[in-house]
Amino acid sequence: MAATSHALRCRSATTPAREIPRSLAAIGIHDMAAAGLAALLVLSVGLTDGGYYGRSATPLTVAFVAIVGLAGLTRGVSHLSRAGLATLGLLAAFAAWTALSFIWAVPGALVEQDARRAVLYVCALGAVLSVADERGRAALLRGLLGGIAVIAVTAIGIQAGSGDVVDPFFGSLVEEPVGYPNALGALMAIGVVLTTGLDLRKAASRRATRGLAAVLVLVLGLSGSRGAAVALAVGLCTLVCLRPAGDRALGALRAVVPVLIGGLGWTIVASTGAAGGRLAVDAIAIFAVAAILPSLDRVWPRRMLVALACGALVVGIALAATRPISTTSSYRTAYWAVALEGARAHPVLGTGAGSFHLTWVEHGPNGLFVRDAHSLYVEALSELGPVGLLLAVSIATVPLIAAARWRGDPISALSGAAFAVFVVHAGLDWDWEMPVVTLTALGCAGVALGRPSNATEEATA
Repeated sequence: MAATSHALRCRSATTPAREIPRSLAAIGIHDMAAAGLAALLVLSVGLTDGGYYGRSATPLTVAFVAIVGLAGLTRGVSHLSRAGLATLGLLAAFAAWTALSFIWAVPGALVEQDARRAVLYVCALGAVLSVADERGRAALLRGLLGGIAVIAVTAIGIQAGSGDVVDPFFGSLVEEPVGYPNALGALMAIGVVLTTGLDLRKAASRRATRGLAAVLVLVLGLSGSRGAAVALAVGLCTLVCLRPAGDRALGALRAVVPVLIGGLGWTIVASTGAAGGRLAVDAIAIFAVAAILPSLDRVWPRRMLVALACGALVVGIALAATRPISTTSSYRTAYWAVALEGARAHPVLGTGAGSFHLTWVEHGPNGLFVRDAHSLYVEALSELGPVGLLLAVSIATVPLIAAARWRGDPISALSGAAFAVFVVHAGLDWDWEMPVVTLTALGCAGVALGRPSNATEEATA
């Protein structure tokens, strides 16, 4: 015992007093860098029409390449998982196949535009994997959630400041700053899943997160995106399945209060036609109510809560499917049918990247211009053939398999469930052409593909 005490005293005497603070500072800087990268994924394009027009694609690509290069020089690639390298390789192959399609593309296809976007995604995933180690995974998710929160607040602020503006195409649906209601809804759905799965130590942080989740549900409702509501339901169910066995039911119940409060707030806003300053007041009230109410998993018996959660899920899906605020005509089945016509006409290689608008002109009805097939998988088959479809499905599948492999790790479960929202919604809309949605999803995928920490404390804040 005396020898042990002497050794400890000697070690303490020979260890510089500044060593521990330096270590803590390094961890803090690493977390801030990871959170900053994640926020960049969302905000760099989320505040400028979702990045659809590609104005910032080149500088963002350069920035992501610089991050990958810096990380490679300082840390190497030993921390990358096989699943992460495989997904990065699949995404690079998809980008290369997209670029090569200029050889067989029909005249007028926008191959260069699609190829530049795909290269951006490759570099973004590489940057996320570079920092998604045991220390940075939780910080990445918090950064993504912070960026989504900024988008949600901006959407409410724009809508409140402009009053009851009716868009010539989208009607009164909320679309800004993303520029497309369904993309905004998908982004909010990812955010709701992230708020549900974050396990925060501080009571104030937990309450603020519940309030934020309710506001995200409100914005999702204002976007009128039924596909996002369905994708949210799938994401929450995936989160339940991937969480540790003893925490599945209670973890799912954390979403009940914010989803119900946000859904109720959306119903009130929709029925009363709240706009302008009143919309902002309603959003603040929704945040406050959800933050003040306790989480149901701390109050009621588990069986009763499970029944309530299932009922709330069914009611929420029914409301989103049958009573949106307003809607535009949906021609998705027509889009998919035309895309499949193009696939049948060019069964081996497809019509070339960025060519669906030409396929629509040839096979679709007159008088309506459509650029995208409103489904990543159908459009990949139509434009890039079976190889493109296989690559797209593989990119969507590997992160989910990785999250399922590391089932029980809270960060893997959370990131996998958030990515599942994208996987579902990308099959219903043109998320691939909206970088704000895809970059956010790739941030989640990069975390799911990272090696989990032996300690679960990294999920806390």
